[in-house]
Amino acid sequence: MWENKAICAFWASVSFLYEDKIVNTNAREIVAFLSASKQHDPDSTTYEESADAIGSNLGQIIILKADLVAPDTVDDTTKQPSYSLMRLTSLKDYLDTLETAFDIQVNKNTEFLKYIVTEYSNLGNVIWIKKESGVFMNSTILTFDPVKKRELLIKKIQQAEPGYTPPDIKIAEVNWGLVIGVFVIALIVFGLLFDATI
Repeated sequence: MWENKAICAFWASVSFLYEDKIVNTNAREIVAFLSASKQHDPDSTTYEESADAIGSNLGQIIILKADLVAPDTVDDTTKQPSYSLMRLTSLKDYLDTLETAFDIQVNKNTEFLKYIVTEYSNLGNVIWIKKESGVFMNSTILTFDPVKKRELLIKKIQQAEPGYTPPDIKIAEVNWGLVIGVFVIALIVFGLLFDATI
């Protein structure tokens, strides 16, 4: 009975596939139903199959949705495409839900966690981490620690795959030639404007 409720909760979540409603709270409801199933029928012959199927399908759907997240604004400083608070929050919800999909499974698919680690290594959609004075820190407007989260996910993967080596965090290099060039041009323009006013 509880497994059926978990399956129904999953399909109810999937019915929102084209809306932005597949979030971690829906996945947590599935976890609660599966947990109740395990508690009420510890010898269930279908629990493992149900949990793995739900976790796997949920994870694949979340990856599809996360891959579609695109910039929806422009950074005021760099004039580059950027992500609004709403878009960043949605993507983080997807990543949290992907971890929950992993947790649902009995036979763990570490590819889900590796996807999140890749994202938090600045190798996906968003630059989550910056480096200042040699220290890695959050580079987004969200109030969470992607550096610590990345480390916890790596440990979780290494429990299942002791030989796992995570990707390095990609930090954008400052193009000093470009910075100096812009500075020189600004000085020239300022000089021309100053001469014109005399």
